[in-house]
Amino acid sequence: MEISIQEFRGFKLIVLSGQISMLKDSISLKSQINTLLEENATRIAISLKQMDYIDSAALNVFMYAKNQVDKSGGEFCIIEPNEYILDVLSVLGLKDFFRIIPSKEGLNPK
Repeated sequence: MEISIQEFRGFKLIVLSGQISMLKDSISLKSQINTLLEENATRIAISLKQMDYIDSAALNVFMYAKNQVDKSGGEFCIIEPNEYILDVLSVLGLKDFFRIIPSKEGLNPK
């Protein structure tokens, strides 16, 4: 898994590529999120456009991030998920838990 951080329309955009399939990947992602939270980021989006696979540990990190951002009164969303990821979120009942945006261009603060 590769992680890059960008600024886009007032959001810290975490761009992930590859697969999150090992615990160390989830720990690395959570560390990046914690760094953004320590920097007082209140708008965080995770781009999954280039992701092939996510596991339950990754979903746990996404839920953690959303809860932490919500506590600060901010916004958390997932953008550009592929059909596989949408199916996983749907099966687990998380599709409505997250704000999901189909494309980067649709990323605007609420």
